[in-house]
Amino acid sequence: MILVLIFLCIIIILFLFFLVLLLSSIKLEIKDFELSNITEITTKDYMIKMSINLFGKIKIFSIKLNSNKLKKIYSKSKLEKINLKEIKEIFTVEDIKNLKLELMYLNVKLKIGLEDVILTSSLVFIISTAISILLPHIIKIYNSENYKYEILPLYVNKNSYYIKLHCIIQLKIVHIINIIYIYLKKGRSDKYERASNRRSYEHSYE
Repeated sequence: MILVLIFLCIIIILFLFFLVLLLSSIKLEIKDFELSNITEITTKDYMIKMSINLFGKIKIFSIKLNSNKLKKIYSKSKLEKINLKEIKEIFTVEDIKNLKLELMYLNVKLKIGLEDVILTSSLVFIISTAISILLPHIIKIYNSENYKYEILPLYVNKNSYYIKLHCIIQLKIVHIINIIYIYLKKGRSDKYERASNRRSYEHSYE
């Protein structure tokens, strides 16, 4: 009887844990981030904050990483060995849409230039247009004070850029779980397909 009660308690705890996960969201804030190849960055260190919030409001867990901590993590990891081509093959544009990201705050200033003046102007126009088209799909309630972006050309006769970013992004954990499920399902189907192809090749030699 005691073992049954213990087992039921474990099931209830696990159920509550997964329920909290399904009702929670992840909030990611990137603050004071600056990057440039034309000028030395002299502002204060940037910071990344991540928190898990129940119903999007009640904070359950949070972590803060400044630029120094992130550099240490990068130096100890194998991020430089990540194959971007493989990532693109795994995650499609549709997968990114299924994440249903919510942009809660955006303040970005981007200066960009190419060796060709006409291409520079075209690129600035394309980026500005893409942002204006994308924003309505990832914003729930629009407030002009919370969403600012400035895209400017750099006419310096070389490939150059400067970006300053502060943004807050939120996504529900249930959507992350859904993407993981789709990925695992896709992996199993690819494995089955490869196995089927091997069997068909084996018969072709008979």
